[in-house]
Amino acid sequence: MRPAIAIDHAALQEQEYSFPYHFIPELRSDGSVVLAKSLAWGLEYLTYFTFVRDTVLSLRPASLLDVGCGDGRLLKSLEGKVPRLVGLEVSHRAALFARALCDGAAIVEGPLDTLEEKFDVVTSVEVLEHLPDDEVVGFLGAIRRRVKPRGIAIFSVPSTLRPLNPKHFRHYSERTLRETLSQHFAIGQVQWLYRPCPIEVLLRTILCNRSFALQNRTLGKLIWRLHRRCCYRAEPGFGTHMVAVCKLP
Repeated sequence: MRPAIAIDHAALQEQEYSFPYHFIPELRSDGSVVLAKSLAWGLEYLTYFTFVRDTVLSLRPASLLDVGCGDGRLLKSLEGKVPRLVGLEVSHRAALFARALCDGAAIVEGPLDTLEEKFDVVTSVEVLEHLPDDEVVGFLGAIRRRVKPRGIAIFSVPSTLRPLNPKHFRHYSERTLRETLSQHFAIGQVQWLYRPCPIEVLLRTILCNRSFALQNRTLGKLIWRLHRRCCYRAEPGFGTHMVAVCKLP
């Protein structure tokens, strides 16, 4: 007779909280039930998110500050890989999520001037487009002051290939992005990402529709591989997002 295997019930429950899953099932006011969320932007988000994450990991920093960390997704992906992680967020609700979900990061709520520490890497993922024109230069100057002398700053922005989102003040061409960043940084690589194409439309239809939610892991892996091969990177001027890797001048 085989000995009984002890089950760590608390650990099993902890694994479930990689996401606040209790908020997914919803009973709408009209009496209809929703059991899944439809994220049409999922592949697009994963494209620039994974590019920034992998760029950070390639640098092997001892410390990182994520400015505008939102709910802490980037910080969570770097836990155990970057010794010192700090997230800065002005949204109280987003900061609460980040604190709840990121055990290995310090979450600071408030403006950049709240911090005095300098970091090996500072990231700002899809933040610049949310700032009014008269705040961009000061914001970039504050980020520069948080970067160590030989450190790196990484910026991700939507390109003008995407129609302007109502919650954004602007989208960027490579020229306007370089002009904006060059006031405070020496710009190295600018990588264009996410090239819309017929294959991408098909992948999004399979992954995100109103009829079913794809849960097959093998098919999911094949879709991601196809996306990486055909649509992940883009030629200059043909992507919906850009990631700029910068140094101090």
